[in-house]
Amino acid sequence: MNASAGTPAAREGAGGVLVVDDSRVMRQALKKILSPVYQVHEAADGEVAWEILQAQTDIGCVFTDLSMPRLDGYGLLQRIRESGEARLQRLPVVVITGNEDDTATRTRAESCGADDVVMKPFRAGQILDTAGRLLSAPAVPGEAAKPAAASPVQAPAAGGETGGDAGEEAAQLREQLERVREQVRAGTQERARLERELEQLRSELMLRQQTSDEAEAGRRIRALESRLQEAEAGREGLQAELQEASERLMETDRQVREANRARQEAEAEVQRLHRELDSARERTGAAERALAASDGRAPERPQGELQARAEAAELARLQAEDELVQALSRVERAEQERETARQETRDLRARLNRLQRQMQEREAQEAERRRALETELARVREEAPAGSVGQDGGGPPPSGEGQAAAPSQDDAGAPPGEARTDGGAAPAPPRPAATVSPVARWEVERARKLRLRRGIAWGIAALALSVAAFFLGGRLL
Repeated sequence: MNASAGTPAAREGAGGVLVVDDSRVMRQALKKILSPVYQVHEAADGEVAWEILQAQTDIGCVFTDLSMPRLDGYGLLQRIRESGEARLQRLPVVVITGNEDDTATRTRAESCGADDVVMKPFRAGQILDTAGRLLSAPAVPGEAAKPAAASPVQAPAAGGETGGDAGEEAAQLREQLERVREQVRAGTQERARLERELEQLRSELMLRQQTSDEAEAGRRIRALESRLQEAEAGREGLQAELQEASERLMETDRQVREANRARQEAEAEVQRLHRELDSARERTGAAERALAASDGRAPERPQGELQARAEAAELARLQAEDELVQALSRVERAEQERETARQETRDLRARLNRLQRQMQEREAQEAERRRALETELARVREEAPAGSVGQDGGGPPPSGEGQAAAPSQDDAGAPPGEARTDGGAAPAPPRPAATVSPVARWEVERARKLRLRRGIAWGIAALALSVAAFFLGGRLL
């Protein structure tokens, strides 16, 4: 910072003020505050302000914003402090900004050469005090009469004055004093009027800022709702995949039950064939024993019959063994099908577990996004309550924007819209309820999804019980 910029000697005789801001509303507000005392010049950006500073030599102070097109406040500060003209290098510069990080902004502005930093929203007295501290104000109307007011001190030194002349001079002094008082009253009234206009302007600025904040919050809320819809679409896809896996598991369970029945039938067939094979073996043995007992002593015909019976028994035994081999083959195939079904059941159970974990992760993400949405809505409601114009005590809101006045104690028991019994005006009807908030819609949708999850969980539990019963039945067999 240039140390000589704030000295009275450097500013002596300079009465002009340059207001640099891309907002016409802000320029008008500063002009209304400063114009009764100083000559005010305006610029919409840093480039225009630099041209005015080079052309106008009567400018003794600059009030500039930071965020502007083409050349911002920091760039204008740099040009002023690095200028080759001593007049511009010593020129006082006041930065007016509305940045939230006021400490960092103040530090950077002062490091760039700013003489002072004023944060928005500001007061008229603050601007005037800053300008008076950095700039010598020109004489206001009525100051020319002040030297005459000091003449009563020198009046006794005029030796030849009569008492009548002294009375006339006192009357003139009283008239001058009355004129000065009138001018002071007029200045006070003008100041009060300017302060009212400034407060109204601050209220309008706050309302515009509030509208901008509400629009930004609405955009963020819509973005969150879009992300929630995408998450819901992914969740529905997982639910469909889970439903498909459940149906496949039920089909596999049915196939396992059919394979179990086929295995039981094959085992029963094997047992029957074993019995038939044992019976054929017994008949073959009996025939062989009868043939051996005859030892050729029996007639030719009975011995031939015994031989035929033995051959028939052997043939029956061979057929029974062949059928037994086929039955064992069927049992083996049934066992393989059963093992394949068990493997598919294990695979499906692993897939179901994986889908359940994915659903839990989705639920955790949706819960986190819902909490973020609720936090965002709560912050928006706290920052932009209905009908308010700001927390710094701005003026009253425009007509139609404020909240309805709270009912008095006498009207507390009367329902809305009915006339009071004491003849007073009926309280205003309540404002219509707002539309259903995204949080309420979330709660309804969450309850519906919870019921659906419970149904799926019960279905999976029943399916697991049936699979466990099937395995227990297989082990018992």
